[in-house]
Amino acid sequence: MIELTLIPGATPAYQTEGVRAAQSAAALLEWLTLVSPAKAADMAVRLLDATICENDEAAHITLHGMDAIDADLGNCLRLWCGTVLRSLGGLSGMDPLLTFLGAFAQKPAEKIHLVTIAAAQMGAGSWIDPTLPAQRVTSHFYEIDMFGIIGRGATALEAAENWRCAALADLPARILMHELSAAA
Repeated sequence: MIELTLIPGATPAYQTEGVRAAQSAAALLEWLTLVSPAKAADMAVRLLDATICENDEAAHITLHGMDAIDADLGNCLRLWCGTVLRSLGGLSGMDPLLTFLGAFAQKPAEKIHLVTIAAAQMGAGSWIDPTLPAQRVTSHFYEIDMFGIIGRGATALEAAENWRCAALADLPARILMHELSAAA
């Protein structure tokens, strides 16, 4: 099973499903890049305790209380991941940035960068890729704007690293706000 990383100032009861769901989404996204959707689904069932049903018409996944359905298994799994990453605040009952960082704080920087980019691309924030003419609206930089934090860089990984640094710099203020709202 996937390990749980706690953030200071947040109660485990709030973090359990949100953090575990975020970690599951990241694992599933990584598996989808490495193996076939059928193998990724099998790993999700065995390692994450997912329920996945597939027939000729549709695939359905249920995990951490969230569902996704699509005609294609790979799209179904990606849809579930996107839904989770867009719903971190609701899943955890707290600031989605705290949930996101709690889920990935102990991971290597490369994995944090990739999941940050994937989360922004899936709708948890905005993603600007300057190599795509339709997205070249403001500058020649890659840009991630997610959970109220902006990161820009000359490359996608540089933008993700700058986002991570800015998010970590904002973390003490977010924890304080969480503690104050919990105390109220």
